[in-house]
Amino acid sequence: MDKQPENAESIYKQNLVENSSVPRLSLMLYERMLQILKALSLASDLSIKKKGLTQVHQMLSHLIQVYGQSNDSAYLNLLQSHEALAQIVSQAFQQPQQADIQSLIKQIQDFRRAWSQELSIKTRKTREYPGLNVRPYID
Repeated sequence: MDKQPENAESIYKQNLVENSSVPRLSLMLYERMLQILKALSLASDLSIKKKGLTQVHQMLSHLIQVYGQSNDSAYLNLLQSHEALAQIVSQAFQQPQQADIQSLIKQIQDFRRAWSQELSIKTRKTREYPGLNVRPYID
């Protein structure tokens, strides 16, 4: 029975990622990458650093795939910049003891800030209905 809640949570997270808009997906992945990189900046174990860098690279690869599906020039620019960032992460994986984690954190924070400011996600406004215009029935 322990597996069922874990499985339900994993299904929920998978559906959340699959059904998110590009801005929301980008922000979710940036947040997760930042969490991982901040933890890696404190880690001294090379195997932990490699595992975290692998996760970051997978998330960047997912974003690259998403951005590559568009012909929009803004997305193509994001595609190129994320490919370059993925290359830096690959190099950091090969030499984790020399990896500049703080530089990666700053770059991802910049992307997150840009998405938050320029492509802000607006919450849906609830539709307000005017009160009913009904006259009381008098006998």
